[in-house]
Amino acid sequence: STNDCCWELLSDKSLPDGTVVWSPLQTQGKGQRGKSWLSEEGKSLSFSIVFKPKVNVSEQYFLNKAISLGVCEGVAFLGVKSKIKWPNDIYVGNKKLAGILIENSLRGRLLQDVIVGVGVNINQEEFPKYLPNPVSLKQVLQQTFDIEVVLKEFCYYIEKRYMQFMAGHFEKIDADYHNVLYRHQQMQTFQVGNERFEAQIVAVDKAGKIKLLHQGHTAVYAMGEVEFVS
Repeated sequence: STNDCCWELLSDKSLPDGTVVWSPLQTQGKGQRGKSWLSEEGKSLSFSIVFKPKVNVSEQYFLNKAISLGVCEGVAFLGVKSKIKWPNDIYVGNKKLAGILIENSLRGRLLQDVIVGVGVNINQEEFPKYLPNPVSLKQVLQQTFDIEVVLKEFCYYIEKRYMQFMAGHFEKIDADYHNVLYRHQQMQTFQVGNERFEAQIVAVDKAGKIKLLHQGHTAVYAMGEVEFVS
């Protein structure tokens, strides 16, 4: 994966803040919680960016929100309206267009190195049948894209949001994030263990936990503790 490549490069030498690693084909792409990110050679975009924010770990999820916004804005520039599905997926309608995987190293309480991995379905028209709801830009817009041109646009918007994060504009990031949060303030079916229930998505807090309103009570869940049910 491009994330693994970045970690290997970092182990040998110090990479500049903002280094981008891109591959036309990932054979071991990584998704959230150990899942795989599948890509088709020459038809999808897989890249990673190395950031060195050196900020307190308590600000970590504002960075996640900023990166997700940057990806959303890159998609918007290409002509598609998208939403951020908690924790790190980009949806067009009810279908998954992109995924984000953020890994980091700490030095004390500081975020030292952050690797932002992004996978976007660009020109694919066929997907494995076991993937529940994938979609590509080509399927949405009925046109073929130059992947290297698309990469530059995503890097531009991600960098723009990263600079906003580094300037400490957390309230702006948080407000913009909730404006494009998938099914925000709507009812959605969730599953915790064997239990399924309907709840309203209230917010995603500064620790990255989702707040749900269920039968008059608010519950907070970390990533992996609750799942969306389609």
